[in-house]
Amino acid sequence: MTLADESVLIVESDEAVAAELACGVRRAGASSVGSAPTADLALRYLEEATVSSAIVNGNLRNGDAFLIAACLRERDIPFFVRTGHLGLGPDGLAGPIVVEPATSDVIVAALGKIVA
Repeated sequence: MTLADESVLIVESDEAVAAELACGVRRAGASSVGSAPTADLALRYLEEATVSSAIVNGNLRNGDAFLIAACLRERDIPFFVRTGHLGLGPDGLAGPIVVEPATSDVIVAALGKIVA
C-alpha cells in the first residue's frame, strides 16, 4: 500500500513506539510531520504544520487525547485511535480504533482506509 502525499501526525508518548510508527508510515510512502508526545505539542503541530492525517494514542500520558480528536474533527483531518483499552468515554474518541498490540502492517492498512 502506498500513502504518497500523506503528511501524518503521530501522537504517541512512548518514543520507541512513535519511532516504529514513523518508520512504518515512511515505508508506505507518507511523510511523518512529527511525533507529539503530549497534547500540547500535538496541538502546536496542528497549528503550524500541514497535517493530512493522524495516528492518536488513546491513552496518551500527560495529555488529553479527547481534545486532540476534537481538534482533528474540527479540521476534517482523518485519524484513527490506537488503544489497548476500549472504554474511551461516553462517545469514545469518535474515530476508528486499532486495538493494540498491532503490527506496523495493520497500522499502515488502517491509515490507508481513513485516507481513501
